[in-house]
Formats: sequence, structure tokens, C-alpha cells
Amino acid sequence: MNEIDPSYICKKEEAAQPVVNWFEKFDLSQVQSIELKEGYYSTFDTIEDLYSNESAKAVFHKYFGNMAETPRFEVLRGVMSIEKMAQIVQFNIPPELLPVINRELNVIKK
Repeated sequence: MNEIDPSYICKKEEAAQPVVNWFEKFDLSQVQSIELKEGYYSTFDTIEDLYSNESAKAVFHKYFGNMAETPRFEVLRGVMSIEKMAQIVQFNIPPELLPVINRELNVIKK
């Protein structure tokens, strides 16, 4: 008997669901370069600076939710910027998203 008895084989059914990246809900088709405007917020400002202004904080929340309010991230708010976050692989921020966020921040006066 060289055949395997099928009653001893456990078949694991996996539901095939596509992975949806969090940034796919934003239009990244018309990306431009990052421009900095003096006296306005940008992706280079620290999260703490963004949190000092309700409008800038709202932009951060739009793209990253309450991420900065976790105990682990809270200690980094004073030194971490969106630009620095994009350099850290585990945040998985596409480079095309930075100009989009920056454009929204560049209309908010400091």
C-alpha cells in the first residue's frame, strides 16, 4: 500500500482576502515634490509641534489616527516628525504620501 489514506490529511481552508493598505484610501496619483513655506507647518515639524495646533493635529489624525497617543510613541513625539516616520520601515509610509500630507499642512499657519 503506497497511497496515503486521505482520512489522515487535514485540509486547512483559508479565506482568501486581499490585503488593503491603509494609505490606499488617499489619492497618490498626482504627487508633487515637497515645498516648505516659511511660517507654516510641514512634514518636517515634530509631532509635538503638530499637536500644538488643532488643525495640524487633525491632518496628522487623518493619515495616522491616534498612533501618536500610544504609550510607546508618546515619548517620541518631541523628536519624531512625519518625515522621520517615513524613513522607518515598520511605519510603511509610501514616499508618494509625504507631499500630499505636506500640502495639507502648508496651509496652516504656525
